[in-house]
Order: sequence, then structure tokens, then C-alpha cells
Amino acid sequence: MGIDYLCDNCGAELNVGAEWIGNQVKCKHCAFVSLVGGKRRAIEKREAVSPGKNIVTSNARQGSLPPLYESHRERSDKLENTMEMPKSIKLFEQLFLGSLILGIIQSALMSDELAALMHNDLGLSGDAAYAVAGFQFLIIIFIGALVLLTSRKKSVICKWIITVNLVSGIFMFIPTLAAMLEQGVMGLISIAQLCMQVYAVYLLFNADSKEWFASKNV
Repeated sequence: MGIDYLCDNCGAELNVGAEWIGNQVKCKHCAFVSLVGGKRRAIEKREAVSPGKNIVTSNARQGSLPPLYESHRERSDKLENTMEMPKSIKLFEQLFLGSLILGIIQSALMSDELAALMHNDLGLSGDAAYAVAGFQFLIIIFIGALVLLTSRKKSVICKWIITVNLVSGIFMFIPTLAAMLEQGVMGLISIAQLCMQVYAVYLLFNADSKEWFASKNV
């Protein structure tokens, strides 16, 4: 009874006797020596194919490596592609993006007050006020991009940019806390935003988050 197998080099379909399973057989099409059955392996030395005739059959010289000899980079790529996003990273992304959405809602609700403040206190015209609002929106988009690069692309640089920016924001927020409480609902939204962001950044330093960042190829 014969057994069919594919040549590791040219892919030709060959047939040999069952007694050849586990042994090396020379392809009659390309003269490549393959292992019949089991896992393929690289043969990195000269094998005596027939009396008086030797052939070099190194897979490395053929320009490819079989699965058993995958490079470290290839194994890292597979790990990165198959690793599921941990719960801490998912929650970080949801909380931080949620806090940005709260900020947009807050700005929309306070649009009239902000416009009056810019006009009366800063002396800005209506067009200038819209320009400031547009700039604030671009900042929100930029921060959202940093969040997604951190969670989806495992960017450690973006992680630290977000962390440093949050810490500096906390020091600026503390002196205005009493005034925020006096603003009622709008002040409570600002406090909720800060709490969501603080907890989100805390999640970046959990054990599963560290493993997530460590799985990225350098």
C-alpha cells in the first residue's frame, strides 16, 4: 500500500511505499530530500542519495524555513496576532473614550455660556470663539487617537504620554475643585471625567496589561 506526500521543496505530489514512512526520500522532480510522514524538518547537511553522488538539501539555502524551524520573529508575530486583548485594556479604552464623549456633551450643553465667556472676558468675536471650539475638538480627536494607539497598537510611548498628561491635569484640576462643585451638573461631569481617566490609566499598569504591551514586536 502506497502513501501520498508533497515534496517540501517543489510541492510535487509523490507516492511511495508505506515502509518509507519516517524515512528520507529524494523527489524525482527536483531531487530535494524530504522526510515522509510526521513533521517536516530542515536537512542542513549533505546526505548520501546514491553511491558516489551527494546533494546539499538545506531548506535555508532554498530560501525558506519549515514550520519546525520558525524564526523568533515569526513566532512573535503569531503570538501578537492570536493574543486576545485583556480585560484591563478593553476597560481602559472604554473608560477613556467614554470620558472624551462626556467632554463633548458637556461642551455642547455649555456652548452658550462658553461663547459669552469668550466674548465678555476674553474679547473674542463669534468667529474666534468657533475657532477655539474647533481647536478643542481637534485636541479631543488627538487624545482619542493616543488611546487607540495604546490599546490596539500596544504603543508604550502613547501610554506614557497619556499618563504624564493626566498627572499634570490632576495638579491643575485640584485648585478648581471647589469651583467645579459650585457649577452643579456641569461640575459633576468634569469630576466624573477625571475619575474615569484616572481609573483607566491605572488599568494600564495591571499584570495583564503589562503582558499585552510586552507581546508587541520591537
